[in-house]
Amino acid sequence: MTRPAALPGPGNVGYDSACIAASSSFCSPLSVRASKQAALQGLAKPLAEAMAGDYPLVQKLWRSEDVVEGPRAFAEKRKPVWKGR
Repeated sequence: MTRPAALPGPGNVGYDSACIAASSSFCSPLSVRASKQAALQGLAKPLAEAMAGDYPLVQKLWRSEDVVEGPRAFAEKRKPVWKGR
């Protein structure tokens, strides 16, 4: 990703947020929500506890059709069709 002119550079919250937002646009909406839930709930915990945490949206993601669709679309060289279920 090229650096937007209005944002200074890596390490800057605005720049880092813009990079995350841009890369998230390629992910399934369910995976973005699950990642956000895990990140926000894990902030208040020690690293080992946060990594071992049980996050409901992450569990839902792993049981979803989207978890299969992403790698399948990549292998077939096409854009994924996210279903959110």
